[in-house]
Amino acid sequence: MSPLRHLFFLAHTLVAKRPHESVEDAQTEHQPWWTGGVDVVADRQQTLRRVETCPWREHNHTVKKRRIGMERVALTSLLLGCVSGLLGQQIAWAMTAQRTTSAVVQLPSRENEENVNVPFAPTSAAPHSNSKFCSGIIGRTIVLDAGHGGVDGGAQGMAGVQEKDINLAVTRRLAHLLRQAGAVVHMTRNEDDDLASDEDTRLHRRHHGDLRNRLKVVRDTAAAVFISIHCNAVASPTWRGAETLYMEGNRDGERLAKIMQTHFQQDLLPTHRQANDVDSLYLLKRIQGPAVLAEIGFITNPTEGAALQTAAYQQRVAFSIYTSLIEYFNTPNIVAIGP
Repeated sequence: MSPLRHLFFLAHTLVAKRPHESVEDAQTEHQPWWTGGVDVVADRQQTLRRVETCPWREHNHTVKKRRIGMERVALTSLLLGCVSGLLGQQIAWAMTAQRTTSAVVQLPSRENEENVNVPFAPTSAAPHSNSKFCSGIIGRTIVLDAGHGGVDGGAQGMAGVQEKDINLAVTRRLAHLLRQAGAVVHMTRNEDDDLASDEDTRLHRRHHGDLRNRLKVVRDTAAAVFISIHCNAVASPTWRGAETLYMEGNRDGERLAKIMQTHFQQDLLPTHRQANDVDSLYLLKRIQGPAVLAEIGFITNPTEGAALQTAAYQQRVAFSIYTSLIEYFNTPNIVAIGP
């Protein structure tokens, strides 16, 4: 039962005729009505006859009726006031909710916020993936490369974990975040395999064929950004920290790598590493525009290697890269990748 119905029920109970609000009460004025009227004369007709023959009883009865009538009027007014107040409060709540809804609708787009720390799906029109001097991630074509795969397990870390599995897990999580934000995402691999053809394997050029076909994905999609995800490994278990690599002389790659490195320092396990330029990596050397290789940690470090095997930390890494791309695309002077 709603609160309003409870209130009407209470009003009906109080205003309704009470069991002893009758002429009999004139004979028992010494007893309040709420005592039950033990000494009330049972025979109503006899009481009426007595009232007729007793003027003072008739007078008392009239006074009693007036008092009861005034009580009813007062109770009715009080309850009607309560009902009106409740209805007014409900109307005020409804108006407040309407104003709140209107205020939420009028909030500025999250694209204009200075600090973006959570995934979102902006509602503005999507820019073309090859447009110059524009910002926003919606409609941008992004190629994500999970390093190694298939027969190429990459580096091996603590407890026999293989780099290829961590690379793919993080890449999948990153792809999901970017697609939620409205980006067009292509993955060079989505399973535990490589991109080398059977002929490449037969001619003992599997590794070269694999890299060549990954490059082909970038060129065929006219990607706005290329990110290759890897794990580091060395003989010493003390080395640790995520870092980013970019091709020497690639200004867009350098800018993206430095943004990403800053996010790594803020979001991941402690790292004092900086974005570094290279001049010999096959993919970075052949991709113009924002292309970055992200070394997300050392799987040979006990702490970092154990963290990289957990879903929670993999999500942190993916989210850190995701926010890096949001920051990168929300600044002007962005150009598309070229061959």
